[in-house]
Amino acid sequence: MEHPFFINGPPTNRSEALRRLSIIEKLLPNRDLVGSKSFATRACEFDPSLAHPIDQILSIVDILTAGDKAHPISIIVRIYFESFSQQKMNKVISLL
Repeated sequence: MEHPFFINGPPTNRSEALRRLSIIEKLLPNRDLVGSKSFATRACEFDPSLAHPIDQILSIVDILTAGDKAHPISIIVRIYFESFSQQKMNKVISLL
């Protein structure tokens, strides 16, 4: 008796790689960079012919990861502008 998980037969390497790529499409917009990188690496192991698009995905993930590690000065600038905006908003509210 065939296992119910493999009703249409076991997944091929290419179909498994494409399935993983479709999962990456859902993970990237949610900024799940670790999951995206993991799925991309495994997809390349399943089908090495997809190496070029997977390398592009990995490059994007690396760039986004580097952007998340913000420089301390940029954090200070961001906090300043957020507080400035909050002060402006408080002033407008007080005028109402």
